[in-house]
Amino acid sequence: MLLQYRASAFRNTLMDQSLSPNTIDSYCYDMSLLHKFLKKEDPQYSFKTLSSKVLVKFLNTSKTHQTQSRRIAAITAYLKSINAEELMESLGFKKTKTAKSVADEKDPQETFLTLSQVNRIIEAFVHDGSLYPRNRALLEILYKGMLTVSEALNLRLEDVDFKGNVVHVTSEGHQRSIPIGKDSAPIYETYLKTREQLVTDWDNPYFFISKKGGCLNRKSIWRILSKAAKRARVTLPDSSKSAFRNSCVAHMMKEFKIDIFVLQKLLGHVDIATTRRLVAKIEKIKHTL
Repeated sequence: MLLQYRASAFRNTLMDQSLSPNTIDSYCYDMSLLHKFLKKEDPQYSFKTLSSKVLVKFLNTSKTHQTQSRRIAAITAYLKSINAEELMESLGFKKTKTAKSVADEKDPQETFLTLSQVNRIIEAFVHDGSLYPRNRALLEILYKGMLTVSEALNLRLEDVDFKGNVVHVTSEGHQRSIPIGKDSAPIYETYLKTREQLVTDWDNPYFFISKKGGCLNRKSIWRILSKAAKRARVTLPDSSKSAFRNSCVAHMMKEFKIDIFVLQKLLGHVDIATTRRLVAKIEKIKHTL
């Protein structure tokens, strides 16, 4: 099948466009859902016979308008990658928005959490019992450490330097150091003590591990955060994978004036334009957080 065969090529195409890792993962995930949906509709499906009626049916499975817009952008990007210009036109995709324009049109307030919401999610972790130290440390690194989900997953034990009070983060070939706050250090240390009870492979180098002692994955983190948010009666933003770090930036900007180049280094943005777009969004809504 065309989609299945081209999946890895599609990811490579997105990487060549210098899109963020989260955007690439989201687009590939959306296309895998479309693949499953079309296969269920017709086991012998082909993009050549794809109709706007079936496509609309797939898009209507989206829970939010933001997800629907992102999926449209993902499908557009895929069709462009296989040079299916005629199909795009027949489906009405000729003037479909790009990924960046879709992201820019989102309501900025829907991509951030208030400080009260973050604290309620933290309190909800108490119900996780023996996994509380790990989940609490995970949210601490996503929020105050301002790491992406991918960066948290790839964090190694050696990257957390208690003597130097920094966390060393490597992303897209670049390394940055995030200060460990006085409040954060005890949280990480407490988790490391319980980590010894969870780990099954002592050669496992990763900082965060699953309850069975293996490696965490993106779905696991999503479940952890979603479960806590549900208990706290907080609706996670559609872009929840970066909501905690972006919210931390917003809360900092509300209290202090921060140099944009300092923010760029803390967040690990390769392009300063990415930081500027985030700052512009925050400036519009920081008074509400």
